[in-house]
Amino acid sequence: TKDGLALHLQVSLQYQLQKEHLGQLYSEFNQQYEQVFSSTVRDELIRTAARYEATQLWTERATFSSELQSKVNRALMDMYAECWGLQLMVIDLPQMYEDSIVTTQVQKQRVETRDYEQQALVVRAQTEVLQATFDRQVTVIQADAQANYTTITRRAAALAEQRVVKTEAEVLGIFSRLNLTAEQLVAFQRYTSVGNMEDASVFYGFDDSAKSQTAMLMQTIKETVRPKDEILLSTATTTADPMDATLSEDIFQSDSPDHDRLSEPPEL
Repeated sequence: TKDGLALHLQVSLQYQLQKEHLGQLYSEFNQQYEQVFSSTVRDELIRTAARYEATQLWTERATFSSELQSKVNRALMDMYAECWGLQLMVIDLPQMYEDSIVTTQVQKQRVETRDYEQQALVVRAQTEVLQATFDRQVTVIQADAQANYTTITRRAAALAEQRVVKTEAEVLGIFSRLNLTAEQLVAFQRYTSVGNMEDASVFYGFDDSAKSQTAMLMQTIKETVRPKDEILLSTATTTADPMDATLSEDIFQSDSPDHDRLSEPPEL
């Protein structure tokens, strides 16, 4: 080799004799042309290997084989043959030198492995940073959404409560202008509260005298209330069931399952 190391190399080659020069081949080399070919190949192998260091034969094996085939082919062309294939089968280095090369290659592979591991660590770290950033953004968005939800719902509840209070105040003002007695006001509130009782049972139309008295009370309220107040009063007294929305019927509420006792209508 170039660095003075003695090697044992084995090659395999394929050649073809030139048909048009067979006479010249046998005239010059007789039937011993294969021995001449072997000697020529050996010489070219030695000369080519002398241009390479031992490590290059290990790391640049394909390049060495291609160059050796090209030189052997040129040499055989002068001997009326053509080399169309050559394979470098064995590179027999001294054991100590071969162990050194193996150790060097193993160390190089370990270095490359560490580099890949470091790159993987960097990628994982970057991925974790991105994930943490996205998680933080999600948390902020959810917090803003919850805050907006809380603000909107509380504002809506406050506005609804404000409107209820305002309406109740206007209704109470109407009641004060009606000059109703305490008993009449209690009876009115009692009848209008039936719609808010989920388990209440309501009966009406059992007594003509009670019906007439209730109708008279309703007529008195209508004659006293101004048109605007009458609208507010109708809004305040409307319930889910149309039969419970007016005082023009006799309404009796029963607090017991048998409904034996009925409440008396208010006196005017």
